[in-house]
Amino acid sequence: MGYPYYQNQQPQVSFMSTRGSEMVVNYPIAPGNTIIFKDEVAPYIYVKSMGYSPVDKPILEVYRREDPTTQEESDPALAKIQEDIRGIIEDIDSIKRRLNSKPRRKEGEDDTQ
Repeated sequence: MGYPYYQNQQPQVSFMSTRGSEMVVNYPIAPGNTIIFKDEVAPYIYVKSMGYSPVDKPILEVYRREDPTTQEESDPALAKIQEDIRGIIEDIDSIKRRLNSKPRRKEGEDDTQ
């Protein structure tokens, strides 16, 4: 008695650069493959996958890239430093306002009193 032979198929993953989503949408993909595209002009990553059957339709997923250093809330020490800097700037501004509000001396007044 014979057993059916099943081929163990491994998905193939490739990485490519792109300039916009039009190329990604029109890029042909073979069955059982996944291609990851990094957009060079926009903050997006595209993942295009195809099932193992030639009658499957490709699946396109879009992810937005974010710079982790822009998330201030994640680091409380950084938030404290930024708060201290804002306080120092406010102090400097108040000193400038006080100095500018004092009457200026007229030319020719004697500095020795």
